[in-house]
Order: sequence, then C-alpha cells, then structure tokens
Amino acid sequence: MKQVKKPSNSYLHESLKNIDKLSQTVCAYLEIDAKQHNLHVLSKRQEVVILVDHPILANQLKYQQKEILNHLNQALLREYKTIKVKLSPPHMVRIKKQFETKPLREDISNLLDSIRKDLEAD
Repeated sequence: MKQVKKPSNSYLHESLKNIDKLSQTVCAYLEIDAKQHNLHVLSKRQEVVILVDHPILANQLKYQQKEILNHLNQALLREYKTIKVKLSPPHMVRIKKQFETKPLREDISNLLDSIRKDLEAD
C-alpha cells in the first residue's frame, strides 16, 4: 500500500488558510476587530466576496469596495477584478415556549373526581 505524505484533505486545509489570510488582511486594513464582527473573505478565480453578519457594516463596506480591492491586489500580489459584499443570514435561535397552566373550573374538577372515584370502585 502506498503511503501518503500529505493529508487527504490538503486542498480543504489550504482553502481555509487562504480564507483566514484574506480575512485577516481585510480586517487589518479596515481596522475591524474580528472578535466583534464576523467577517469572512472568499476568493473565487478573480472575484472576492466579503461575507459579514451586520447590515450596517455591509453598507459601509459597499462604499469601500474599490479601496479594499486595490489593497488586496497590492498586499497579496494578485489581480482580483471584482469584489462583492454579501450579508450572511442571521443565526436563528429557537425560543422555547413556556406554557402557563391554569386551574380547572370547579364543575369540571368535580366531574373528573367523580369519574376517578367510579373507576377506582370497579
């Protein structure tokens, strides 16, 4: 059996490293704290896609698209042609419903008690 020196997911590992490098470069250029905002930069061929989770930040980045593209081209010695800013969908958290129990009416309670007594008697 042939031994493999590289891990089987080396392409995935390299892709993640490129995403991290691009994201760190853009965060450093824009002086954005990565702990406060989720900002991911993806590259596909000659296109850069910036994914953010806040609509206000996405709006600000749309105005700075050309400057970001120029900075990435100079810093990484690449030739990206286009840039897009996309808003990632929000993470939905399911809220647990809390049910409020109400006491039964007196006549229904009496009826259920009588049925229970009749069943116990049998």
